Amino acid sequence: MAFIHLRKLKNLILSNAMQVTPKEAVTSMYSLSYLNMTSVYFDRIYPFRDLQYGSLDRRILTKAILENLKDVCVEIFSMKSNKILWVDTSILKPDSRFSNCIEHIDFSDNHLLGDRMLIFSLSFAPRILFVNVSNHFRKNELLSKMPNFGFPASSPSFGFSCPPTLQSLYIHGTLSDIGKLNSKIVILNAVSLRRFIFAFNGLEAFQYGVYGLENLTEFDLSGNSLGKMKPDTMTYFPSLEILKMSQIGLDRIFLLDHGSEVFRPLIRLNTIVLSYNELTVMDRKIFSNNPLTNIDLSFNRFETVPFDLATIPSLRDLDLSFNSLPVLSDTEMTLVDDLAARHNFSLNLNGNLLSCGCKSLDFVLWLFSTDATIKSIDDYICVLENGRTESPSYVYSHYEEIWRRCSGPFWLSFCISGFAILFFLFTLTYMISQKKTLLFNILLRLFGFVNVPNPLRRVDVPNDAYIGYSDVDYQYVCHTVREYLEDRHRVKLFLKDRDTIPGGQIADDIINGIDSSWKTVLIITQSFVEDQWCRFIVNRVVYSSSRMPTGSIVLVLFRDVRPGDIPPTLLNVVEERHIFSVGRYMGDEGRLWAEVSKCIKTDEE
Repeated sequence: MAFIHLRKLKNLILSNAMQVTPKEAVTSMYSLSYLNMTSVYFDRIYPFRDLQYGSLDRRILTKAILENLKDVCVEIFSMKSNKILWVDTSILKPDSRFSNCIEHIDFSDNHLLGDRMLIFSLSFAPRILFVNVSNHFRKNELLSKMPNFGFPASSPSFGFSCPPTLQSLYIHGTLSDIGKLNSKIVILNAVSLRRFIFAFNGLEAFQYGVYGLENLTEFDLSGNSLGKMKPDTMTYFPSLEILKMSQIGLDRIFLLDHGSEVFRPLIRLNTIVLSYNELTVMDRKIFSNNPLTNIDLSFNRFETVPFDLATIPSLRDLDLSFNSLPVLSDTEMTLVDDLAARHNFSLNLNGNLLSCGCKSLDFVLWLFSTDATIKSIDDYICVLENGRTESPSYVYSHYEEIWRRCSGPFWLSFCISGFAILFFLFTLTYMISQKKTLLFNILLRLFGFVNVPNPLRRVDVPNDAYIGYSDVDYQYVCHTVREYLEDRHRVKLFLKDRDTIPGGQIADDIINGIDSSWKTVLIITQSFVEDQWCRFIVNRVVYSSSRMPTGSIVLVLFRDVRPGDIPPTLLNVVEERHIFSVGRYMGDEGRLWAEVSKCIKTDEE
């Protein structure tokens, strides 16, 4: 009877009362019977700080307790955050003044475990506009078993009636074990329902159609398991303007394969929330049919803006916070600027580890120069080229210093390379001016503009071999060597003591003999290396070797010659296999000259 004398009371506020329990608060309403009140607020009363769970009987609103409300006419009734365990369905029953007057009822943030039929008693409140029974029916350690309430497993349809006046229905985290609805859902009389918050209720997608919510403008399905959602689900909500599907377990490529089909029916949609879904990619034209102004894609894994900004000209707010975006591309920055030029546009990139390296300096400048509003920019973190993290503000304020550090190595290399090229060109120009004829000749030879003589062959010369020897050895050469080579092996020789005119020019005879012979055989004795004309023979042979085929010189070494006395220039042009040592053929001189004749007759080596 606390308020028995307050007969004109319109608004009763006992929120945050420390000593009043929920049971006592509702019981006190008996003294307000038959009053017409505007509001009653019993929020956050009796915090039960002295006990872990508080007294149970004071947190249960039984039918007997709720009888104190039946004759009170109140428009707004709120009992939020009171750890209430039970509210009997008798709070909304036919023919009670409370049910006929109530417009706004709020039992959110309690510990209700039942009765779940309370939700379906709303039809007994003909003037109800707002109902909030969010965050209820949780598992409680004292009352571990939740009341059993389930929908028919496979009935053709399941439906319940709403008051035709109801505009907002909040059932957030209330039916947390709803599971699959294996039937068609029909909601009757929901002609005024505009806002339906159905988040975190354990729903596993809609297996069949949902009817009766054609006028719904805001729908929150966050926290339900909609990974297997059918692409045509949204066709049952054509009037939606705000859709929230945060943390619904979508497959990472679901919106790439079916995104356009899912959102195409929502031609009035202006706000979409798809945060906390671990998304990495979506159809580039997913929102091309929606007049969106607000898009929330935070807490996903996008590395770029996942859709084409050019397809949403009405966009005003884009939230890409806590993704994996390092930078925006030049095209994306241009499209953001275009949106900002049309109307006020805001972009949120907070929580992304941005790149502020040398290749991203233009992006940092853009963050501070764009007409778009960059939200929370002071909280951004970016990575410099050396791996150190800084804020974009720091990079912007030290832009000149960082730009020089980034561009310096390139321009230094460019200048050094340019100087080297100039030096090379000057040097080349000087060389060309000094050796232009030689260089022109080299170019002609390089491209094949030169007459190359045919290689010399054995048949092109009259003699097979020129025999070079000293005057001391003429008898051995003119008799023994001539007999072996000419008589036995048919080798035509040029012998200076036989084939030259006495009294002629010795040098000319030597040159003519060597040039008219296919090969040159030098009889190397100690007297040969000491003879002055033999040295001339050696020099001429070395000179002529450049135009003769390989193997054109044959040496026959006698035992009396000292190896160190042989001219090195001669050994440089003679192959080892064409050097014959007489000492190896002792007692078999014929074999020596047979092998020498074979070398002479060979056309190619």
